[in-house]
Amino acid sequence: MNKIRYSFKRPFLMPWLKQLSQLTGVARNTVKSYLRRFIETGLTYRDVELLSDEALSELILGPPAPQQRSKRQEILSARLSTLSKELRRKGMTQQRH
Repeated sequence: MNKIRYSFKRPFLMPWLKQLSQLTGVARNTVKSYLRRFIETGLTYRDVELLSDEALSELILGPPAPQQRSKRQEILSARLSTLSKELRRKGMTQQRH
């Protein structure tokens, strides 16, 4: 969350996205997206400073998406115990070239 706050503070001091990206270690397009969302909120940097990390994250990134299990993940979970037992057997994990 500190990187998001830093991204909001720096554009007023240094408007170059590439350098801002390098300073924060966040991809340039991600910084651009955060800044666009920040501008859309209409808040000032001082307003953002008063927000908690959770509130800032929800404001910029949106609410967390509910975790949904895919069909592949359900099939793997059902077979995991069987696969685990099979891999414990002698000779099952040897790789031959």
